[in-house]
Amino acid sequence: MGTFSIPLEPRLAIEGKLRISHRGSDPTPLVILFDKHDGKAGYQIIRDLKDSVTLNLPEPIGNVDQLRRELEENLTALGLYPKEARAMLETWRDSWFEDGTRVFYVLPPKMVDEVLPLRIAPVPRETARVFVGRIEVLSPWMEQELETALTTGDVSRLEKYGRFLNPFLEMMQRRHGNVHGNSALAKIRGDAPGCAQ
Repeated sequence: MGTFSIPLEPRLAIEGKLRISHRGSDPTPLVILFDKHDGKAGYQIIRDLKDSVTLNLPEPIGNVDQLRRELEENLTALGLYPKEARAMLETWRDSWFEDGTRVFYVLPPKMVDEVLPLRIAPVPRETARVFVGRIEVLSPWMEQELETALTTGDVSRLEKYGRFLNPFLEMMQRRHGNVHGNSALAKIRGDAPGCAQ
């Protein structure tokens, strides 16, 4: 289950734009580019993506309430009951809408059935399966924030990246060579003197 290829590949392009390459045979029903920074969020919605698209990072429009409403409507249109759509959004409230840049997408139904077949007896009149994926993106503002936190030793700012910190630092290392701030990283990883292991 964890080894299938997802149909989208987002990559930063020139001038801070994000190119989302579509590699699947069937259109991706829903793609959302989300960016939240300094308490303000912005997003762009693309429906039925079958080709590649290049986007600017969305302009901040305020809080995430409008996006939550649109997501609920879209998940319902794709087959979930309204209560199911609300429950999904509530389950992922903290991680989906925290600061950062990410791409949400709904897998094409055919791909869902291929990756995770479902057989029910007796056969129901209809079945709706809506799988939402999420891809974290290291945007230019995040890279600058990480570089500043590493240089100044701001451990609390680094810690907010959680499990994505190491992958982001590896990306920065590949792009730019040495990443500074070893003492701050040591504190987070627990191998600095006086830190709990």
